[in-house]
Amino acid sequence: MMSKKFYSYFLVAITFLNIILSFPNISEAAELAPIEVVYSAPVHQANPSDEFLFSNSSTLNIQDVTIDSTDPIAKVELKDASGNVHGTLVNAGGNKYRLSSPLTAEKIEVVSSLSLELGKGPFQWFRDPGNKRVWMYDYDEPPAVGEDPLAVTQTNRHYLRNPSIVSQPSQVSCDYTMRPIENLTPFPTTFPDNRPCNQATTTRSGNLNMPSAFSFDYGNIKLPKEYVSGFSLREEDLLFDPDSTMNLRNSNISNKKIMPINQSTFGYRFDYTITFDVNYDRLISDDSNGLVIEWYDRWTIKVRGNTYKYPKLKAYATTGPPATKPDLTVNSLTGPSCIESNVSAHFKYTIENKYVEINKGFKTSISVDGITVATHDYSAGIGITTLTGEFDYTFSANTMKSITVFVDSNDDVDESNNNNNSLTVIFTAKNDCSGNPTDPGPCTGDCTSALIVELSVRFPVIEWKDTDIFEVKIKNPTASSCTPVEGRFAIEQGSKAYQYPYRPVVGNIDDIAFAWNGTKYPGDMAVGNVQVFYALHDSCGKTAYAGPKPFEIIKTAGAPTVSLAWFDSSTNQEVIEVVQGANVYLKPTISDSRNEKVTRLWNFNNGSSWVAGLPLAQGWSTPLNAVQYTNITAAEKGSHKVCVTGTNESGVSATGCSILYVIGPEPIAVIDVSGWLKEDRRIQLSGERSSSPKHSTLTYAWSISPVAGETQGTLADLTYINPLTGKEKDFKTSKLGQYKISLTVTDTEGLTGDAVKTIVVQPDIDPVVTVIGNGVTTRQPTDRGLGTFTIVGTAVSNDQDIISKRYWSFTYDANNDSIFNEPMTPEIDEDDFVVGWEYPYMVGGEQLIVSYTGNHTILLKGANVGKFKSQLRAIEIPGQPTDLRY
Repeated sequence: MMSKKFYSYFLVAITFLNIILSFPNISEAAELAPIEVVYSAPVHQANPSDEFLFSNSSTLNIQDVTIDSTDPIAKVELKDASGNVHGTLVNAGGNKYRLSSPLTAEKIEVVSSLSLELGKGPFQWFRDPGNKRVWMYDYDEPPAVGEDPLAVTQTNRHYLRNPSIVSQPSQVSCDYTMRPIENLTPFPTTFPDNRPCNQATTTRSGNLNMPSAFSFDYGNIKLPKEYVSGFSLREEDLLFDPDSTMNLRNSNISNKKIMPINQSTFGYRFDYTITFDVNYDRLISDDSNGLVIEWYDRWTIKVRGNTYKYPKLKAYATTGPPATKPDLTVNSLTGPSCIESNVSAHFKYTIENKYVEINKGFKTSISVDGITVATHDYSAGIGITTLTGEFDYTFSANTMKSITVFVDSNDDVDESNNNNNSLTVIFTAKNDCSGNPTDPGPCTGDCTSALIVELSVRFPVIEWKDTDIFEVKIKNPTASSCTPVEGRFAIEQGSKAYQYPYRPVVGNIDDIAFAWNGTKYPGDMAVGNVQVFYALHDSCGKTAYAGPKPFEIIKTAGAPTVSLAWFDSSTNQEVIEVVQGANVYLKPTISDSRNEKVTRLWNFNNGSSWVAGLPLAQGWSTPLNAVQYTNITAAEKGSHKVCVTGTNESGVSATGCSILYVIGPEPIAVIDVSGWLKEDRRIQLSGERSSSPKHSTLTYAWSISPVAGETQGTLADLTYINPLTGKEKDFKTSKLGQYKISLTVTDTEGLTGDAVKTIVVQPDIDPVVTVIGNGVTTRQPTDRGLGTFTIVGTAVSNDQDIISKRYWSFTYDANNDSIFNEPMTPEIDEDDFVVGWEYPYMVGGEQLIVSYTGNHTILLKGANVGKFKSQLRAIEIPGQPTDLRY
């Protein structure tokens, strides 16, 4: 049994133990009132009650958060309205806390509220004035994948040869070919492919013009375009929108293809095929230059893009138990507003100690670009207060320097937090500060301006050599009397940095272009991510900062385009054929889709020994990379090929070649044969297409002879008009077979050219006659007891001659032996018949009655039973000319 005294002691012990266990509750962590955060880039809150925000950036930072607390801060977190943690802030010096890593967001695709009108555009077909069966159109080939949609590309002319001459491309199949626009002569003579005559692929391109009030839909929320990025177009959003003045309709459009938008310039391009099965909208011209017609089309399209949805956040700071150790920080580092190179500049910094006094000495180092230039010794230690330090430094050149102040650089003090002991600021020196206002000197105390700077980058992504715009809006939320004085943009990329000069700020905005200067970007920025900063000096001598704001430089490899041509030195006209001895030169045309520099390398080794020897013979230096090669004498006949390869800065190459045909000075004889290659018909010979490379006047000498063993004719069977001279000559022959035609042309210098052609003369074919009718008839009492045969005679010329006469004759097989050796009636000229009249004839004791009903139809009547025979003989006359003209 427990004694009362022991029980009493036991209760006291339990009570004392409870008191001891309750002491730690006095030091429990406490969460301070939440603090609204300011985002480093513009965000959009559609409704005040919404707990989410929208941005055009896939990541966001916030401006440093100031937390005032006499107790140590254990942690600072970003939380949404539901208490979810989205990020942690770390101490950035003093009582400022900085987001440790950027916020990420939900990526959402949005579609524009309204469609953009792309306007009415024409498509033109044009018909060749010489060969009116050929219709043509031009088409710019699409850029390669990844290129700017507005890049200059190869333009090709498309030729479609219709089966007949039509007033607009017809709905049949056409012979087809294509040529580069730089090589249109001579006109095509071969069309190796086949495709529909009335279909053509064309393109629309330009820069999307999204108005300032243009918005995008996210459910019932309308987002201004400033909060959307990554714009794109889709085929399903592209609508053909004809008006009442246009004949084309949706059914005429097919094969729509859209290229990715240029995110910097909003350049776009889409291609589509049109079937032209409706009348054209407008006749442009119909004259000696050909027929030109056009159709109109009009389009609307919705734009898609990406927005990034972030939760609305606040900073929640949690304090820890009372500090038992001090905490040293560097709160500020300032210098003159203008630093002149080779002149000593004065700098000032402040250090602060919190929580616990330091009664021992410590050191503070100052370094420039990582090299220590001074060390300050605080031998007496520091209370819970702020101290100021000063130093001088001279910039040896107009350059940017990174200056760092590091408190407790020897780690002499046992601190509660060693992560906030340094502060780095970038300063830039210039040649002359005499144009600057009086230097207000270093800032003292709180150097943070009451003005707020909102920094934005117009294009989150730009192509290499494109321009971006940095923009600043300055706000004064506390109605401070301080006003903007001057501002400066700065950029960083890895170890590279560049500060634009300070410039006066007019009003509450500032901007500057980040532009290619012909050789490089400011600060020699390269492909990759770039951080943008901004510093604003106000009239109160304080500074407001913004940034970093990121953007990205990407480099899509350009695509060079290379073409090469020969030129006549005397006319500077492009040529593909010259006379031996002509002076010519070679000149390429080179461009690049991304305007990259393109280097040339020529190749003269393409099979022609004369061309291969040109570099040595002309004394051209190597490497063969000249802009052009001139003063070349076309010394050797034949075809001569030269190529040049262009290689851009991205290492992408393209090659252009050109062939020069060198012909001799001798005239060229050409024989063309027309007319009718048939016995006793006019055969027409022409030397019209003969030519003189030197443009001399020509004389013509012809020779016509039978080919031995291949014809029944002789020279005596030939008919022509002497002499056998002249540009044109007619002849004919009475005998079929092969004949050799020779032509010799002679110029004024006595140089000659010959041509030979063998022709085949076809026979004059007899006409083909057929007679049909009823084979059996019955005597009719109503027609005098006569039987009637209806006979139709047909005569056809299979070689296009003319049937001039038809002669009929008849007989009766009187002895019924089927031999028909009885005499025939005299031949009766069908032209002598009178329709409806009866003509009696007596044959073999039988009277035949013949009548004519028209259309080569005869009625033959007889009274006696037996067999009757009818016969038709046709005579033709030439259906083609037989006379000779030359």
